[in-house]
Amino acid sequence: DIQKEKFTTFFPADQLVADNLRYGIRGPVCGLFSVHEKYQESDLFVLACDMQQMNTSVLKALETVYIQQPGFDAYLFTNAGEPEPLCGIYCSKGLRKLYALLQCGALKKHSMKYMLCQLNAFYIPLTDDQVFCFSNFNSPEDIVTE
Repeated sequence: DIQKEKFTTFFPADQLVADNLRYGIRGPVCGLFSVHEKYQESDLFVLACDMQQMNTSVLKALETVYIQQPGFDAYLFTNAGEPEPLCGIYCSKGLRKLYALLQCGALKKHSMKYMLCQLNAFYIPLTDDQVFCFSNFNSPEDIVTE
C-alpha cells in the first residue's frame, strides 16, 4: 500500500487498483487479475511502466489491429518470435477464461507467457524500427542520459 499512497499524489485513489494477493501470485499476472476483478466486462489495454521509449504510433498500430481483427482473446506484439506480454490488449472474454482456471487451481503457471498459451491471441511482429520501444528500464542504472 506504500505504492498506492505515492501514486495518489498523481492520480485519484478511485482510479488505482491495488494487487489482490489472495491467490498467492505476484507481478504482472496479479495486477492483470486484480484489474479484471474490478472491471470484468472491460478489455484492458496494458502497458508496462518501465517501457519509457514507447511510441504512440506503436500503440495506435495495436489499437488498429484490435479494431480491425475482432474476436481474439488478446492482441500483442512479438519480438524475434517471442511475445511482448506487457504491451497488449487483453479482452474480457480471454481474461474470464484465465480467471476461471486460476479460481479452480488449473492455471499451472503464473507467468504472462504461460497464460498467453491458454488464449487465442493475435500476434503482430515488431518491425526493426519498433524494437527500441520495448526496452525495459528496471533500475536507475538502466536509464542512459546524455
